[in-house]
Amino acid sequence: MNPSIVDAETPIIGDILIVDDTPANLRLLSGMLDEQSYKFRMAPNGELALKSAQAIPPDLILLDIKMPGMNGYEVCEQLKADPRTRDIPVIFISALDQTDDKVKAFTFGGVDYITKPFQVEEVLARVETHLALSALQHQLAAANVELQESNDRLKSEIEKRIQAEAKLQKLATTDPLTELYNRRHFFDLAEKEFARALRYQRHFSLILIDLDNFKTVNDKHGHLCGDRVLQEVAMCINQNSRDVDIYGRYGGDEFVVLVPETPQPYARIFAERLRQIIPAQLEKMEEISDPVTLSIGIANFRGEVDKTIDTLIERADQALYAAKEAGQNCVKVWERK
Repeated sequence: MNPSIVDAETPIIGDILIVDDTPANLRLLSGMLDEQSYKFRMAPNGELALKSAQAIPPDLILLDIKMPGMNGYEVCEQLKADPRTRDIPVIFISALDQTDDKVKAFTFGGVDYITKPFQVEEVLARVETHLALSALQHQLAAANVELQESNDRLKSEIEKRIQAEAKLQKLATTDPLTELYNRRHFFDLAEKEFARALRYQRHFSLILIDLDNFKTVNDKHGHLCGDRVLQEVAMCINQNSRDVDIYGRYGGDEFVVLVPETPQPYARIFAERLRQIIPAQLEKMEEISDPVTLSIGIANFRGEVDKTIDTLIERADQALYAAKEAGQNCVKVWERK
């Protein structure tokens, strides 16, 4: 039973199981329920009552206590232990009228207790009340299930949107080939670090890296091989940089690394390590036969001169040009002329 609306003025038509070993009581109870158009079924003992309830759970059970074999308390205990029947409301109807008997009935899980001899009006009133309560509980349970399903759908939708936004964010900030920051996002982050260093007069250095003879790799081995070279270089930079370092693909076969809180001498040590590690890694690639080396230019932030990140980039580029002019495969630091 699961009506969509419970109206207090409309009788609740439910499925009721009557359990009593006395035929006269069964006839009396079934007759009064039949007059009110209730659907009902009968069981003359506890064993049959359990089988009936487990096969098709009723909406309400009217249960006698004193029965041969399995008494009403035992029947109710087994009903409440079974997930299929534990939520069925049980009204005890018994000639036992001592307080201890009633307390025991509620202890075993009964929702109400009617003493014999009973009044028809009282039984019908209790039946209607507990059917209405049961219907409301079913409605509440269904509403909770629907709410949970709605919450699950909403959670799933939010997770999908978060994933979609993360993908969009990655597309907007990452170079698709190397998975390093793209040039635009690198500059966004670099400008923030520049502003921080300018305000607090902190050290940082900027490193430009260019692959020597990369055009030869593309011309001789093809662009797919060239792409794998760029990916290997990006992986090496990523693996050898600190978490605070900012690095990305500057363009073509050029990479850029900003190393915060790093004065020029330490930036040069880091650049020299990259100059040695990356070519050694590229030598392991069977696809290429010619060595690929690195030319690197470094510029250190000068708070008294640098007013934008562009001036620092320009000096690092001049240092990189000097490395190329010096025969490639070397590190040059910008020096004031």
